[in-house]
Amino acid sequence: MSPSIVLFFLILNFMIHLPTPNLAQSIDNCNEGASYCWNCSDLGEYAAKNVYEENLDNILRSFSSKFENDIGFYKASFGENPEKVNAIGLCRGDSNFSSCQSCLSNTSHMLLTNCPKRKEAILWGEFCMVRYSNSSIFSIREDEPIKELKSPNNASDVQQFNEALNRLLNDIISKAASDVRKYRTGSATVPNSQTIHALVQCTPDLTQTQCSGCLQDSVSKIPDCCAGRNGGRVLKPSCSIRYESGSAFFNPSPVSVSVSPVSPITSKANIKTIVAVVVPSAVVVILIIGLYIFLKLRRKTKAGYIKGTVGKFPAEEYGSELQIFDFNSVSVATDDFSIQNKLGQGGYGPVYK
Repeated sequence: MSPSIVLFFLILNFMIHLPTPNLAQSIDNCNEGASYCWNCSDLGEYAAKNVYEENLDNILRSFSSKFENDIGFYKASFGENPEKVNAIGLCRGDSNFSSCQSCLSNTSHMLLTNCPKRKEAILWGEFCMVRYSNSSIFSIREDEPIKELKSPNNASDVQQFNEALNRLLNDIISKAASDVRKYRTGSATVPNSQTIHALVQCTPDLTQTQCSGCLQDSVSKIPDCCAGRNGGRVLKPSCSIRYESGSAFFNPSPVSVSVSPVSPITSKANIKTIVAVVVPSAVVVILIIGLYIFLKLRRKTKAGYIKGTVGKFPAEEYGSELQIFDFNSVSVATDDFSIQNKLGQGGYGPVYK
């Protein structure tokens, strides 16, 4: 056989046995131990030092100091289209304020490091998740990209393990979906085996139906990714599931993530706003009350007398009925105040008969 033919077969054999390129690994990876995983979207890149990069830096820097509420959830937009950045930060439900701040800050840095210049990316950490995009991502259920991780250890009794796991997940999913935090943990004991601990969480901007649907779809992925294993994780942009047997990996009593104190400038502005609203409102209320009292008293005063030429003073005040006359009646009765009808002079003027 000629050397050229031998060389040809050697090259052909080498090409056949080349490893198939794994495109998913180039954009979807985890660190050693899978304490965090990321996905860098291939939908586009931004140029260095441009407006999108500045907007992204600004919004991610704010993650370590601001929360939309006290459940460890942050969402915000920065900039104007087409350079607008939408971002979400979510801490695990059992994180406290300081650990949540630290996790969001570190995760944001790792995300930029692992997905440089990408216009859309996500990083799932063990205790928090950070995601950003140039498209709308708020209050929208997103099932892609998805990351599935399985435990290296097998379940001792697969059937009993799966039955206990399914009951546990169904229970905590229904509770998480209806909770404002969209977070729930739980445990279940497998007969003659270890205890299963599970955690489910959605981004709190989802509706109950969206959260439940996202988590139930994740459960449907478990047989393919983690069959026969005693632990697994299914990570999505809108929700995540994690379960393990053995020791609990979460705090059974979720910690409330307190909002950081408001800055003095903001406090003064709030006080001015309150004063500007409350003081005029109080003045209006006082005027209305005063007018009501005045009209009420006036109505009572008029009701105490009888209108007309002859009136009567109230008997309850004077003990008897007294007649009063108008000026014309008195003038006619005294013959136009004739001197012949004058009886005398009193302290308040002349007296006539």
